[in-house]
Amino acid sequence: MTFVSYSYYLFLALMLILYYILPKRFRWAILLAGSLIFCAKINIYSLAWIASIIIISYLSAIGIEHYNRKEKKFAAKSLFIFSLIVIFGSLFGMKYYKGILSLLETCVHAYGNEWIAPIISVAMPIGFSFYTFQIAGYLIDVYQQETTAIRHVGHYAISIAFFAKLTQGPIAPIRQLAPQFAQKAKINPLDLRKGAVRILIGLVRKVVIADRFAVVADAVFSKYSEMSALNVIIGIVFYAFQLYYDFAGYTDIAIGSAQLFGLRLPENFKQPYLAHSIAEFWRRWHLTLSNWLKSYIYIPLGGNRVKLFRWAMNVMIVFLISGMWHGSGITFVIWGLLHGLYQIIGKITSKLRQTLKTKIFGGRQLLADLVSVLLTFMLVCGAWVFFRAPSISEAVGIFSRLLCGDWRFSLTQLGLQANEWWLSVILVLLLIANDICSEHFSILDWIEKQILPIRWSIYFLLLFLLILFGMYGSLSAQSFIYVSF
Repeated sequence: MTFVSYSYYLFLALMLILYYILPKRFRWAILLAGSLIFCAKINIYSLAWIASIIIISYLSAIGIEHYNRKEKKFAAKSLFIFSLIVIFGSLFGMKYYKGILSLLETCVHAYGNEWIAPIISVAMPIGFSFYTFQIAGYLIDVYQQETTAIRHVGHYAISIAFFAKLTQGPIAPIRQLAPQFAQKAKINPLDLRKGAVRILIGLVRKVVIADRFAVVADAVFSKYSEMSALNVIIGIVFYAFQLYYDFAGYTDIAIGSAQLFGLRLPENFKQPYLAHSIAEFWRRWHLTLSNWLKSYIYIPLGGNRVKLFRWAMNVMIVFLISGMWHGSGITFVIWGLLHGLYQIIGKITSKLRQTLKTKIFGGRQLLADLVSVLLTFMLVCGAWVFFRAPSISEAVGIFSRLLCGDWRFSLTQLGLQANEWWLSVILVLLLIANDICSEHFSILDWIEKQILPIRWSIYFLLLFLLILFGMYGSLSAQSFIYVSF
């Protein structure tokens, strides 16, 4: 059951009916039961895992708070460290157990012994990376007495397992999310309409845009050795847009689904490809992860309140963790470290770049901003190659094609017909225009302010785009990219 399946919307409709017709005191139970069913429908193994993590973290938080109140600091600290070891140890083991076994096998062979690592088939629990960070942040807050432990086990469990955010976040702070389940929500027609429109926009972003761009990205990355340099560049750019709108589309559906129940999930994106620098990019991309890393890793390490060398180390540690969080392959680590290196170089050269910008562009600020945005986008796209490529050798192979001297454009190589190509180009231009407009005002709020005929015309236009241009069938990516993390 995914956000692009009919079964999800039948499930969502049933949940809404039950949620609003049953007494208010039972509504949290309906959401919890529905969330557990949703989790079991995807993977029964995931249900057992999330239930275990919920129980362990719930009891740990209460225990930590109890020992803090009794001034038993050693006991509180011991329980806190133990709970983090269990949670992060589970995440590390799930992501890296294959690599660990492979390394052990290599070490055994190096000493002249024969040993073949056992093949262990362990499925990664759905959404594990996302709710692990969510739980860890909550335990840190309780230990530091920034928040109180949640006593209502149902509200706590929904905060973690809520179906709208289970598979790919957003990584919503539990101290902000749990109180919402205690509120006695009333049917709000505005919330219902806004939530439904947000879901519709998310489906358009995913099925019309991301899945269409996936056709080109998959063709280029799977057969890069046959591609011209120009087609490789097109494939990298299309992957950048695919990844953005795939994840942003999911987030829209998650936020919209929650809003139908009168609940608020945090935003995750703010026009990231309009960033003027890599530092600004991370203030716009995957906001809930960026905020988590800033609050629980970067600032405790000293943030920017330390000397330059120490600050650079802090940045590299944060992005190393970010890379490892995304995946077990070395390419994810390189991707993370590249972004850390970008930020360090950016800070060291900030005065020089500002001087050059003044000399080159003078008072033409718009042109200077455009160049900054394009250069930042190029750096981001370069890092995305490592994010997408399954190995370092394939990433290097993709970059080597840029030096092949072949700059022919071939629709056949890209796997598109002419009409699909021009539609894709138009979509890119519309997406850029949409992000530029979104910098100055909320398009959703603008739609809500229009008179009824115009508003419903926009709704039907979105529905028309979804039905007519949605990618359904063998060419569709279907599953969301970030669900694998």
